[in-house]
Amino acid sequence: MRTLLLVSTLAVAACVQPHPESRCNACTELFASIGVEVVRANGTAAVGLDAKTVHVATQTIVHALNDNDSGFYTIADDNTQKIGPTGDTFQFSVLDNSVELATRAVELRTDECGCHIEAVSVPMRITLP
Repeated sequence: MRTLLLVSTLAVAACVQPHPESRCNACTELFASIGVEVVRANGTAAVGLDAKTVHVATQTIVHALNDNDSGFYTIADDNTQKIGPTGDTFQFSVLDNSVELATRAVELRTDECGCHIEAVSVPMRITLP
């Protein structure tokens, strides 16, 4: 019984105390976001549109933006939940009055500490038809 208690105590201590050489003691104040430029066929910024990012595995909308006025659309940011360091697949869609104009698959993950979002496979620009 004494051995079991000692092993349990060591296991709990190992979980709550970071390894002395670990980089993951705390997250930085940096706030990361991943985005894409959306342009019309003539090259002008596609403003006034809506966008959404859906987690493919759960079909949950993880980010949505209505009536963008810059042509740069956020796909996801550090507030996006349930992404791990191994990554996940998402579907990013640009919409006009609920009509889908373009959709792209994107791969996202967090850094090794689970603090900040990173792009694995994300388009730099989407040109609308």
